[in-house]
Parts: sequence; structure tokens; C-alpha cells
Amino acid sequence: MVIYFPLSRRQYPANDRLHKTIYTPAVATNAQYIIFDRTPITKAAEDTFAIQHVPPSIYKASFPIRNFNYNNLHKPFEENYDLVEEWVCDLQADLQTTAMGFLFKRKSN
Repeated sequence: MVIYFPLSRRQYPANDRLHKTIYTPAVATNAQYIIFDRTPITKAAEDTFAIQHVPPSIYKASFPIRNFNYNNLHKPFEENYDLVEEWVCDLQADLQTTAMGFLFKRKSN
């Protein structure tokens, strides 16, 4: 089983709910691989939140986004998964973050 999170720019819950809604269920599946793609990574010490405005030429909208601190994203998986690969995505949405991808593989017992 593979779990794929095409995160990109989407709304995510606050830290206390993040573990209950994303991390804990993902690890509980015992999936062999977990993939995060197009994940906004910030150099800030903690995750940051912002409002993304869609250009009016596409449609008029704005929505909250979460930019993940590199270590905060990885820490919940360290006990059960090894980081096999990470990459910088070709498409970068802004200058404050780096869109990255990560491939985690379940550790052998």
C-alpha cells in the first residue's frame, strides 16, 4: 500500500489536529510507502500560515495555506519510516517557501 499526499497549497489543521487527521492515520495504515509531493517547506522555525489569493483571471478566491517546517513534517514518521528520497519540485509557487517532495519507506522490524 502507498499513501500519496499531493499537498501543494491546501488548507491544513492546526498542529494539535494535524497529528489526528493526517500523521497518525497515515502511520496506522502500515503502508509500505508514504509520499508527499509539492509540499511547501518554510525556513521558519515553525510552520507558518498565510492566505493565498487566486488571480482574478482564473477565478476570484482566497484560501488559507500551511507552509511546513522541514523537521516538523518529518518528525512524526521517524520512528516507523526512513526517508528514502527528497526532491525540489520544478514548479515553485512563491519565494518564501520551497515546494518539495518526500518518499518515506516503512522500516523493517
